[in-house]
Amino acid sequence: MNGMDETTDQARHRDEENRAEFATRKEEKSLEVEQHRLEHELQDFDHAEAEAKSQIEAEWRTEHQGHDPVRPPAWRDEQRSPADDQSADTPSSSAAVGSDG
Repeated sequence: MNGMDETTDQARHRDEENRAEFATRKEEKSLEVEQHRLEHELQDFDHAEAEAKSQIEAEWRTEHQGHDPVRPPAWRDEQRSPADDQSADTPSSSAAVGSDG
């Protein structure tokens, strides 16, 4: 191989490395743009969720003459478990069974 071929091979190799680096930068930039878009969507969702909760609570207070309802919304009562919700929605077994005695 003569000096000219080595120079051409080195230039070709350098060009390939530059293309790969440019493609990586382009992909990183694209991912950053996507990340920012998703962050903004999440903020918008959080804002809409908070607004919906506020509207629901205001409607409940209106329905209950300015007082909180007996059973608060699920997001306020974080100690409740899904089993508590089911037991509150169904009659208890003792109430379902009539007393024949």
